Amino acid sequence: MEICPDKYNEYVEKVKQDGYELDDVPDEYMTEEICKLAVQQHGFALKYVPKTYITEELVKIAVKQNGYTLDDVPDEYRTEELVKIAVQQTGWLLRYVTDEYITEELLFMAQQTRLWYDDIPTVLTTRIFKIYSTMGK
Repeated sequence: MEICPDKYNEYVEKVKQDGYELDDVPDEYMTEEICKLAVQQHGFALKYVPKTYITEELVKIAVKQNGYTLDDVPDEYRTEELVKIAVQQTGWLLRYVTDEYITEELLFMAQQTRLWYDDIPTVLTTRIFKIYSTMGK
């Protein structure tokens, strides 16, 4: 199928205005460029990016744009750096962080976002205190 440049440019402009428009881009017009533009505009657009276009760079852009996107990041792209980027935005995102990434530094970052313990579900609070109590031993 031949791609119409005007139609492609129309999709580019749509995702620049609203990253969620990526969900309406037909497969034949889906490109790495369009996916990146959508994610730059709204991190949550990551959930509409085909797996073939998901890269370490793209998930980093998504999480920097909106830390809550961390929950949509495929496990193979989650890194300590990515978790820190998200938690620096709001400590509330600790709920999406697996134990392997919970460190004293990360807890301090979360606290710096003025996170109140009331904002953390009881299960997570228990998990954090358990991990924290074993640090430095």
